[in-house]
Amino acid sequence: MPNLSLKSRFASLFSTRDSPGYTMVEQESTAHSTIGSPHVQKELTSVQNALAYISFMLVGMSRYAVALELLYRCSEFLELKGVEYLRKLDKCVFYYREFTQHLSAHKGNLALRSSIALGFNIVLFFVIAGSTFTNFSANAYFGFIIFMCILSACSTGLMQNGAFGFCGLFPTIHAQAIMTGQGIAGILPSVVQIILLTTSKSKHDAKNHLEEASARIAFAYFLTASAISLLAFFANALLIRISKDLPPHPFITTTSDSTSFHRLWKLFKQLLPLSISVVAVFLVTLSIFPGITSSVTPVSSRPLRKDIFISLGFLVWNASDLLGRTVAGLKPVSKALVPHPRYISILTWSRVIFIPLFILCNIYDKGSVIKSDVFFFFLLTLNGLSNGLLGSLCIMSALEMSNNRQDAGGFMSLMLCLGLALGSCVSFAVVAVAKSIR
Repeated sequence: MPNLSLKSRFASLFSTRDSPGYTMVEQESTAHSTIGSPHVQKELTSVQNALAYISFMLVGMSRYAVALELLYRCSEFLELKGVEYLRKLDKCVFYYREFTQHLSAHKGNLALRSSIALGFNIVLFFVIAGSTFTNFSANAYFGFIIFMCILSACSTGLMQNGAFGFCGLFPTIHAQAIMTGQGIAGILPSVVQIILLTTSKSKHDAKNHLEEASARIAFAYFLTASAISLLAFFANALLIRISKDLPPHPFITTTSDSTSFHRLWKLFKQLLPLSISVVAVFLVTLSIFPGITSSVTPVSSRPLRKDIFISLGFLVWNASDLLGRTVAGLKPVSKALVPHPRYISILTWSRVIFIPLFILCNIYDKGSVIKSDVFFFFLLTLNGLSNGLLGSLCIMSALEMSNNRQDAGGFMSLMLCLGLALGSCVSFAVVAVAKSIR
């Protein structure tokens, strides 16, 4: 038996094939390999499919960078303006860098990437949970949280990179499982905040209640995040075992930067409508949520307090987003839209209408053109539903249309994060316009 280094032995534990790793490749087009051609894959058993779906969902749930929202909302730093945008921009920048490095790499083990990131997240969230009982000064703790955001962004980008690329080995529906898992992770902070707010008697009591409960709630939340990351780590190991029942894929080593660029450019041309669509989905969403939506106040103060109204808005949007991601996995929906990128693009660009519609709501308590809180929540529901549905369909369709599914998954993840970054930047302009015309 050959003498293997420690790194080689560790990598071999996460190899999806008999070899310790595999190479990201360019598949040249032939008369029998064109965009939209069927992918010949060995059928997984129903049990394997179910286990793989649940495992990918757990991997999606482990994207707990969004869980930092809870720590912001349950701490005194909530009053620091712009922190939410800074967090999103930091995350997007690091996602972008990670995906760019992946797509230009000569080779890499996607399963190993996910496993390392998940292992890092287990430790990271455990450290954050323990930090809730420390007595740092406000400034020191704020710096610590920003540093944790950066680390979380890097590890989450690495994990999502591997997950979307790795799911290219599986049937397309498993990409939707990752998106659904991310939706579940997004809804949890809103549920916790609603519970905290509704158990207090007044807005003043609510603030005191949040401050008193922040350490206890944040500790439990991030300890749970560590546990879910641990489950996702073992789920990823299960996916590796299941992937060995899939047929082998041809891998051709690329050794020059020009070849890597050629592969990336070829992917971009193949997936142009879908890549632009997924950017547009999240650009429109981030341009109004949460920048505009969190500034909307109730038309009538009788039904809900202002703080509960805003928190309920987050919950409605996240629940609708999760519903949209789930609906994308239904066979009638996926069969009707996944093979038709043009339909997805039309639906995506129609979402631009949400921007002026949200500006008509009661922003900064300056009055609403349509004097109804129901209208605002209806818009939130449609926006969240369409975000989850179209975002999932874009990635599912890209995997179906590309003749290099692993690279397609990573490339679409890059485009998704580019949409988040652009949307965060555009939101400043949308807020400025809303202030000037209202």
